[in-house]
Amino acid sequence: MNCCLRCPGNLTAGLGTHERFFLSIGALRLRKPVGIKVAGVFKLGQGDYLIEDPGLFHLTSSWQPNATARYSAEDIESGAKIAERELHLWNLKCKRLTSAIVFFSQATYGLIKSFPMAYLALFCALEALFVPDSNKAKTLANRASKFLDGFKFPEPLRDWLEKEYTRRSNLAHGVQDFIPLEKAPLSEKKKLALGRLHEITRLSILGFMSLTDNQLESLSKRSGQELQKELDSIVPPSGRFLEGQEMWCA
Repeated sequence: MNCCLRCPGNLTAGLGTHERFFLSIGALRLRKPVGIKVAGVFKLGQGDYLIEDPGLFHLTSSWQPNATARYSAEDIESGAKIAERELHLWNLKCKRLTSAIVFFSQATYGLIKSFPMAYLALFCALEALFVPDSNKAKTLANRASKFLDGFKFPEPLRDWLEKEYTRRSNLAHGVQDFIPLEKAPLSEKKKLALGRLHEITRLSILGFMSLTDNQLESLSKRSGQELQKELDSIVPPSGRFLEGQEMWCA
């Protein structure tokens, strides 16, 4: 299915057409990890010059569990609401949450071209959300598994995430080859790991987006031990962005 996203000329100050375009793409991938290919953008002209200022991107989403899945009209509407929420979060200055969204977005719609960089970006997103301090692997795994307690995971989420966070040091220090994803298909083991981390990150972001403005402002204002205590006590969220959601991973 081919789709053309149209952007009106009267834009809100501060966001251009490209920013809104990628905001929409990222919101759709937060809604559901359906495969996406982004060809490019252009400005609609007049007369014999209908295509002005063309720009090619050639982006392909980094991971999708079902090659035949498609977005429904309901998904498009939900994606629009997610995008609206993102804009509101920028205005609230929820820096950690918006940073997590940026890291996730760049990894999920294919701006990041290699497995190591995509994997590290997803972990950066989780660190921005759960801010692990001492014993980062254990703290991050405990908080994420508690936060996503209502979702089914193929194995104990806490144990898996703690092991993966410990192993990520090899990626961070360049032990693995940084071969573009389109040049060398991922092994089944790496594809499985990327899919699991993608879904943990995606649902964690949706969970934080479902928190109230007061809760998010409280988290944004706290630091040090106050922040660590609040994150340790955070409970599994609920809300419209999590309704009907599931882990799309094996």
